[in-house]
Amino acid sequence: MSGNNVYVVFEAFETTRRRQVYFSRSTNNGNTWSEPVQLSPDTASADYVAATPRIAASGTRVHVVWRDNRNGGADLYVRTSRNSGSSFDTAVRVDTGDLAGRNASVDPDIAADGDNAYVVWVDNRDAGSLDIWMNRSIDAGMTWLATPTKLDQDPFPHDSIAPRVVALSSSRAIVAWVDYRDGFPDILASRSTNAGMTFSAPVRLDTGTAAGTSASLTVSLAASGDLVAAAWSDDRSGFTDVYANFSLDAGATWQPQDYRMDTNAIGTTDSQTPSVAVGSSRVHVVWTDHRRGSGCPVAGTQCPNADIYYRRME
Repeated sequence: MSGNNVYVVFEAFETTRRRQVYFSRSTNNGNTWSEPVQLSPDTASADYVAATPRIAASGTRVHVVWRDNRNGGADLYVRTSRNSGSSFDTAVRVDTGDLAGRNASVDPDIAADGDNAYVVWVDNRDAGSLDIWMNRSIDAGMTWLATPTKLDQDPFPHDSIAPRVVALSSSRAIVAWVDYRDGFPDILASRSTNAGMTFSAPVRLDTGTAAGTSASLTVSLAASGDLVAAAWSDDRSGFTDVYANFSLDAGATWQPQDYRMDTNAIGTTDSQTPSVAVGSSRVHVVWTDHRRGSGCPVAGTQCPNADIYYRRME
């Protein structure tokens, strides 16, 4: 979303296997929408898959990233519009630094502010482990780094997955991900203050337990001004609960203690898949919650059906 413009990207099946990425926009706050435009290329391969698109907008620039297998293994491509989605540049491969299709680059995310755009993803190019990599553009998507940057900075082959990125003013960016270096997964974050030239050493956000002793999963990340917030699900007390942490200085420091967001008896039912948003100095979190209610169709500790719950910090 940028001003009155709202943008959406999605993948659609052409056959039981083939998938393409499409874009649509509204220029009147969602009242009407354009016909979808295909962004991924037409190929002859019956096994072609373009999937997991993500979108970021800043001013009149719109950036879309996705993964596809045109070269064999999964690579990442970005197309950029400089006129609010009226047209798009040619696709550019951004998981550079190795041969196209040699390794698997998956689960991309993208963020933009002004001329700066950042793409993060999971990649298995380094000794067979899954790591977090980043590429960036400082000219509104016209050019990208020839060699991307590895962010998780783990010297050993432990997996890092599920990256999320936010872009802030003054050439700042924060990336958070799920990291297995200490055993069970933790939530780590790193920040850049120079448009992605360098990133800080990762710091833990799930600070309520010792590193690697419980599973912290499915991180969501959002920012507004200098306020940055992350939310995730965590099984430290049994079933998963939703926790959050926040920074008031654009990711330079985080709260020493994370905050539990769901309010049912701790660890008794699953609270999962949180999504976080930030605005007006408030942190908003929603999640799916399996606590029992009067309408649950079965007996047991928790309900197989889930409801949507919301809580905010201010």
